[in-house]
Amino acid sequence: MRINRIGRLSISVFLYTFSAAVIAPVYPLFMKSLTGSEAMVGVIYGITSFFGLIFCLLSGELMQKYGRVLVLKTATIMLCVCFVVLTLVTSVVDLVLVESMRVVMATSAFLTLGVLVKTVSRKDDIESSEGKFYTFSNVAWLIAPVISGIVFMKYGMNAIFLIAALFTTVAFLSLEKTHLKDHRIHGNLNFHYIRAHVINKSFLPATYYFGVKTIAHEVKHFVQYRNLVLVYFASFGLYMLFSTQWIYLPIILSGFGVSKILIGLMTGALVLPLIFLEIPFTRMSKRITTKRFIVAGFVISSTAMTLVYFFYSQYAIVALFLTACIGAAMVEPFKDAYILKHCPPHKVNVFFGIFKTAQYMGYTIAPILASILILVIGIQQMFLVIGPILFIFALIASRLK
Repeated sequence: MRINRIGRLSISVFLYTFSAAVIAPVYPLFMKSLTGSEAMVGVIYGITSFFGLIFCLLSGELMQKYGRVLVLKTATIMLCVCFVVLTLVTSVVDLVLVESMRVVMATSAFLTLGVLVKTVSRKDDIESSEGKFYTFSNVAWLIAPVISGIVFMKYGMNAIFLIAALFTTVAFLSLEKTHLKDHRIHGNLNFHYIRAHVINKSFLPATYYFGVKTIAHEVKHFVQYRNLVLVYFASFGLYMLFSTQWIYLPIILSGFGVSKILIGLMTGALVLPLIFLEIPFTRMSKRITTKRFIVAGFVISSTAMTLVYFFYSQYAIVALFLTACIGAAMVEPFKDAYILKHCPPHKVNVFFGIFKTAQYMGYTIAPILASILILVIGIQQMFLVIGPILFIFALIASRLK
């Protein structure tokens, strides 16, 4: 069977995502068993996600200096090592250290894969390519949690970590079949970027180094693009939603006495709207504007998450979370496509890295905010705050052009 380049890249994305998704449903329970506190789970997620946020700011220079493919392969090897080391973790300190490294490596891998979508796609097909990219990713999110629940019941958490390491290894091998190229001049001197510097006053013209001044300059340049900033906030809101769902749905269902296998099934079911709707939505992108999709998506998600407070039972919560994911399917593929399509070509590596900090802002702020709300008002009342916050992002996206 002939598979085009975006198809081969999407298969690699499936393998990477599977390694992350297989630990997701039971990982919060694993953290809770070490810490003994629901609130501490959110704190650990927030702390470790902060390192991913910082790494996003450095990723553009890494990809430019060493090449996207080399960065991706290095991150894959280190990610595999992290999964193996997690089988040896027995304390909170060890968990925070290893999880911080895992988040950094996963950030590097997924961010590089995201930039490569532009490399393997024509400009007019970026929305469609993003739809395929995220559909393959979400299929992994559907399958992996089910396997996770079954394996956890029979063999424990260490077996899940080893499965994640195995799929990461297969993902590394799959990269050899994608024939990805950086299309860049190797070495410290890159004349394309020297030209970009002269014309647009962007990167330093010759060698690249990690410096606060350089990063601050690129962030300042990014915020000058009003629409890119608005999409940044849309991404931030989306990952606040995802973070809240994936961390607290297993904990809530466990509190209702739901079995681990059912927790895996119900958690995995959250991606069904994303799988079945994202490609059809992206095919409609020539008739319906990106702004309308994103605004409608946040309105639906906000309404569903607010209603969780009023219908707080295990099946109603799952149904409302699924409804919120219908809204998420209207946001997820369009946010990345907008950035890749509208940012200056010579800025793709750097701007995409800055844009992806929104994801880790969501992963950092949402769990910490949720932990504070749980301690102050309780886990059920938390949704009366989270839901209306999501509506704010609909108002922000309504300003998009």
